[in-house]
Amino acid sequence: MKLLQILFLTGALPLVFGLSFAHGLEGPDELFNQANEAYSQEEFEGAINLYQECLQEAESAPLHYNIANAYQKAGDTGRAILHYEKSLALDPANPDVAANLSFVREAAELPARSFGATTRLGQQLPVNVWGWLAAGGFWASLAFLILPRFYGGPRALTRLLFLASLALTLTSGVALLGYHKISNDAVILQADTPLRVAPSPQSNEYGFLQAGELVKIEKRHQSYLFIDNYNDKSGWILAKEIGTIWE
Repeated sequence: MKLLQILFLTGALPLVFGLSFAHGLEGPDELFNQANEAYSQEEFEGAINLYQECLQEAESAPLHYNIANAYQKAGDTGRAILHYEKSLALDPANPDVAANLSFVREAAELPARSFGATTRLGQQLPVNVWGWLAAGGFWASLAFLILPRFYGGPRALTRLLFLASLALTLTSGVALLGYHKISNDAVILQADTPLRVAPSPQSNEYGFLQAGELVKIEKRHQSYLFIDNYNDKSGWILAKEIGTIWE
């Protein structure tokens, strides 16, 4: 068994992440330490409540990771996967979170999610980083296009810098498009969540979704959402039956 899985199963990994995260917080240090202590004592419900209080103070990828591990230990696969996804949304290049998410999905016999090329590009960096790169590339390309006309300078160099800035802007734009494609993704929270024909409690049910399934929100009607589960199933479910990855 891989070292990562051994740490995950023994509960050592969340505590390591928790301790490293606690030093990065100024306010809820003590609360976070209490959550870690509750986790180490296998009081997972108490740890979840304490982690959630920390989340109200400051959101971070390691914090969502710890919450996910606590939910998994408590047997709540849907919310565990939701918080793994939230952790990856903030830190998409973290291999430990990705490995744990894959491990939990396999254990729950959920299909692996495949992404398109634009989304895979976007997941190389956090979305806010791509946003800054897009803005910086745009203004730099504009500067290298306009300023040499007034102040002169080596044309070959300015053209090269202009093209590099333009390439950065376009690449960042494509990456942001990839993020946009998954911005409505959500996770089913409860096992055997009924899929309804219409947004009504009297509507017929024609299928069920499992806890942890990834779905895309298409539209909303009052307290119902029309979703697609990326696997040829679509229909209406109650909004409270899913958790959104992107707030």
